[in-house]
Amino acid sequence: MENSINILRSLKKERESLSNKFNDAMQQKNISKALEIKVRQDSICDKIINVYDSMIKLQSNE
Repeated sequence: MENSINILRSLKKERESLSNKFNDAMQQKNISKALEIKVRQDSICDKIINVYDSMIKLQSNE
């Protein structure tokens, strides 16, 4: 469980960093870069959901 929490923290920091980069790309009107970043953000969100799902499974098995 501790490992899952550390993974979540790391993923959330990465998501926040990408959010800042996305905002910068949008301000620069660099749409292709913004879309690339958005895809990476979506991937991280999927990973976060998977970690939460695994934590729920672990919790229910106890």
